[in-house]
Amino acid sequence: MLKIIPRTIAILTVGACLPLAAPSLVAQGPERSSPDYERYRVELKIGELEKGKSVDSRSYVMVMAKSKKQDRATGRIRVGSRVPYAIKTGEFSYQDVGMNIDCNLFPLDGDHVQAELTVASNSLASREQVSPVNTNPVFRNLNWSGTPAVVLGKPTVVSEVDDVASDHRYQIEMTVTTIK
Repeated sequence: MLKIIPRTIAILTVGACLPLAAPSLVAQGPERSSPDYERYRVELKIGELEKGKSVDSRSYVMVMAKSKKQDRATGRIRVGSRVPYAIKTGEFSYQDVGMNIDCNLFPLDGDHVQAELTVASNSLASREQVSPVNTNPVFRNLNWSGTPAVVLGKPTVVSEVDDVASDHRYQIEMTVTTIK
């Protein structure tokens, strides 16, 4: 008799939890937009080139939605670290390094969207780019904002910028697709 009680409790617990698990099982089906809103997948590739050759590339992806009542879909990414550097002996200050991306999408017609896009990248210069006598880190910045119109599903280079302190060029490529 005592052996049956734990099994009975286990069966009742599983049976009680099944209705709670059912909605999550349904949610794992194919993704579909509701007729009440539109969803977009935005991918940004930030490439760094030196003398025409790629030396670094990073991708950032966000999924955004816009209801029929709204005029835009909005997304925001913040990623990075705080880097300490000496300002006096024993005293430190901190600089944020990383990527900040703000994006608003406005549908134009069936094939195009216009973006309000801001990309701010703060990074550390490599030791090769810094004077050997400088012991503090050297911070590099890339700030770009604009309102490009892009074709849905087509990768579009929305900016190319030369770094004035090196032979590096930064390229921002944007791809926006709809999620059905």
